[in-house]
Amino acid sequence: MTSAGLLTVLWAVFAFCVWFGLRNRKTSNKRRTGAWWRLIARRIRHYEERWTLPAWLGLDSREGWFVLLRTFFLLLLLASIASCPAWLFLNCLLPFVVAIVVAFILVDAIVANTSVVFLTQNPVNPLRSAVLTTATYFNLSQGFAVGWLPLGSADGSSWERIVSAMHQSIRTVTTAGPDGAITTAAARHLVIIEMAIGIYFVTIVLAVYASWAQTARRARR
Repeated sequence: MTSAGLLTVLWAVFAFCVWFGLRNRKTSNKRRTGAWWRLIARRIRHYEERWTLPAWLGLDSREGWFVLLRTFFLLLLLASIASCPAWLFLNCLLPFVVAIVVAFILVDAIVANTSVVFLTQNPVNPLRSAVLTTATYFNLSQGFAVGWLPLGSADGSSWERIVSAMHQSIRTVTTAGPDGAITTAAARHLVIIEMAIGIYFVTIVLAVYASWAQTARRARR
């Protein structure tokens, strides 16, 4: 799609949103809004209880083992891509398969933590929850490093390329920003998505876990 075509579509969507909002401005109320968000909350809770990866693997009560397995899997995925010749990796369906797998892992982690923070709100132990969430935050950087790997330099050993991709990903997910100038559209899109998810995790998820720790300390006094 050309830039003019995309701009036309965006203006059409904006006009529709304005029309829809004005047409329904008198029908909106807090009860309907609350019912809509409660429905979303039930769907998230249902997913967290039955369809997350830990539930599939039978590790829903052993989250620590699952996080460890997820960490090693993403590390092995990074090593496999770094060891694969660039011409082979970029000229087959492998990048799309890897992107789908990594995207599912990241979405699964985000939805599961969102459910625990906003819906379940019943951690086994605040310290345990903080450790596992920090590990999940690291897993997010691992997942996005899969995208940084093909965007980096092809020079150097596989380990050096992995370290470089992790460096860029960790800087981005912590909202510090990537190291160096971003010159490609793919890298810019990756930065936008990763920083948005990083901000969500830092300002909301980790902040709530921190508040649980403070509540536990007050209860012990």
